[in-house]
Amino acid sequence: SESWNPEKITEGLGKTWSFTEVRFKPYACCTSLHRCIDCFSLLMQKYNLHPEEIESVTASTSPTVEAVLFTNRELNNIVDLQFGLPYALAMVAYGEKTGVDWQDWNKLTDPKIVKFAEKVNLKGDPSYGEKQLSKVEVVARGQIFKTELPGYTAKLTDQQLVEKFRHNA
Repeated sequence: SESWNPEKITEGLGKTWSFTEVRFKPYACCTSLHRCIDCFSLLMQKYNLHPEEIESVTASTSPTVEAVLFTNRELNNIVDLQFGLPYALAMVAYGEKTGVDWQDWNKLTDPKIVKFAEKVNLKGDPSYGEKQLSKVEVVARGQIFKTELPGYTAKLTDQQLVEKFRHNA
């Protein structure tokens, strides 16, 4: 990698402890997609949207999502979900709880999930680096519903972490 910097490995060794900065992922997918999922969930709840009435979803986030890993629309394995925002949003739209449910191949390949995923567009936002805002726009009921959130992901509370563990266990 051109960004390889071996000095970073030992910088602050024995003085700086990074484990206090560890975050647990709320969603069973790439962290770069989490804020888009949060945005979509907020819109679904706030406006009581139903998947059948949604015409399209456009999500904008880090330009990283323009890589083939994120733009590939084929669903061949679980990794395709983990980097496939269209499928993650489809699971959210139909109320599938993140975690083991998102890994259930029968649920993931359900025709209604696949059909909803076709309505989702993901694009990289060149201005993302400045403010780190993820944005989602939903077209439904002849209206456009929009929201945006900063950062990568919200920190899970202890209670949310316990619930996540119980659900997945």
